[in-house]
Amino acid sequence: MKKISLVLWVLFGLSAGCGPAPAPEILTGEGIVEKVVIPDRRVIVAHEDIPGFMDAMTMSFEVNKPSLLHKLKPGDHIRFTLERTKLTLYLVAVEKIAIRTAEGQGSSE
Repeated sequence: MKKISLVLWVLFGLSAGCGPAPAPEILTGEGIVEKVVIPDRRVIVAHEDIPGFMDAMTMSFEVNKPSLLHKLKPGDHIRFTLERTKLTLYLVAVEKIAIRTAEGQGSSE
């Protein structure tokens, strides 16, 4: 009987730690598309600081939906959304934005 109780407690303990995965962290950034690499499902972006996550740099981001890449080309100014988990970082949304000028006014392309 003790063995059965022990096995049940072990199984219960293991199953208690197998809950749903935590929701991904959502991050947003802005930058300029440097390169689109469709076969690798990646876009290379020279981006501004992403507060609390990453300093400004040029970075390759994997997309979760390859269709996002078809609307981008080098030189596009974009605002993008990232989803981050412990194991993954995906670019999940992107929109083209106006270019910022020195006076802070946006101009469209």
